Amino acid sequence: MHKGIATGGLWGNQTLRVENLHLENMREGVYTSHESKVWSLLEVRDCSFNGSYLDIASIGDGGIVRVNNCNFQNSTTAGTFIVVWDQSEVEVKGCIFTRSNHIYSTRAISLSGVQNVIIENCDIFEGTTGI
Repeated sequence: MHKGIATGGLWGNQTLRVENLHLENMREGVYTSHESKVWSLLEVRDCSFNGSYLDIASIGDGGIVRVNNCNFQNSTTAGTFIVVWDQSEVEVKGCIFTRSNHIYSTRAISLSGVQNVIIENCDIFEGTTGI
């Protein structure tokens, strides 16, 4: 499957809350795009991700991304667990990032153009870049 959940401002959506969901073997597990200058909120809580290329990908203009108590494991070769571009705030708390049994490593969290970042109480195991 290409995307587990895909939404964004271009399609008239501004808020996405995902709780207690398991996503596996996706290109993008949760994907939001808000490139239309629409403020957005993405909250992902108590979820697990396994074997995907990008577990959470959020492209936006000035929104907020919150990821709490999630378990990320076994990203595909050269994948990244969380990718966020051009958001006002990113909060990642109480998450576990584990990559195993791959020759090529991955990144746990990749941020670009984020104004405010809070990362607390997370465990990151194996990979080329933590944050």
